[in-house]
Amino acid sequence: MSNKDLANEFSSKFGASRLKARTRKRSASAALYQGAKPGLMGKRGFLLGGGATVLAFAGFAQMVNSNKPEVGERVPRKLRVVLIDSSDRNSAVQDRLITRYVETEAVADLKEGDRLILLGLTADPEEPLEERFNRVSPPRAVDKSAWEADQNQLEADWQRLFLAEYVREARSLRSVLEKSQTPFLEAMNQIASILHAYEAEQKEVLIVSDALQHINQGLSAYTTSSNRSVVEMPADLTGFYQPDFGGSKITLLHIMRAKDRRRQGQAHRLWIDSILAEKNASLEYVALS
Repeated sequence: MSNKDLANEFSSKFGASRLKARTRKRSASAALYQGAKPGLMGKRGFLLGGGATVLAFAGFAQMVNSNKPEVGERVPRKLRVVLIDSSDRNSAVQDRLITRYVETEAVADLKEGDRLILLGLTADPEEPLEERFNRVSPPRAVDKSAWEADQNQLEADWQRLFLAEYVREARSLRSVLEKSQTPFLEAMNQIASILHAYEAEQKEVLIVSDALQHINQGLSAYTTSSNRSVVEMPADLTGFYQPDFGGSKITLLHIMRAKDRRRQGQAHRLWIDSILAEKNASLEYVALS
């Protein structure tokens, strides 16, 4: 038998079986791979799905947070308005009491963020008030812990930057005397407007005045005419003088004039009650005689 015939016979006996073996081995490897692939893809799918869920929740949380209303600035604790009517001279005793109320008691309880407004009463019915001081109180020693700041320095700064300017303006107002008119009612209306213009948890007004209304061509306490008498206000004018003080607390230092005892009697007191206490405000009445 030739070599060629031997090669063909050898190939016919052994070559096919090896090819089949290799095919079976390759098929088994493919089956193993194909069997493992679904498990691997399942893990990948689980991880991708979990990540998408996390992203979805994060996006939802961000959307909810973006729809929350913004927190506004904190409303100031207190608004205090001080009105000084210096149209007439006061006695020495009255001056001492006014100084104590205006320069000490009116500012003693003010804290950081409280607003203080100082007004003077003019002789102009169209603009009855003159603003002389309008500031928000800086921090004081009572506002900060001793661990946070130098207490003595805080109080010194408050005295210098806030109190000193306020006291200077208050004393300047009290040196302006002898006005031709005293538009007290118009001033009350304007104060009511100021109270509504500012937000505060508490609103307080300190009025230093004899509360004697006088306009040359209008209501006056210095006449007996029923058409112009401020105590017996004409019915057609009562609707005009209706200030709404917005629930404020009003303290009236009522300066009693020796020359005006008749005008500042019980009828005048009732008139003050109707102008102040009955207009959505509480009234503390302090007579300075």
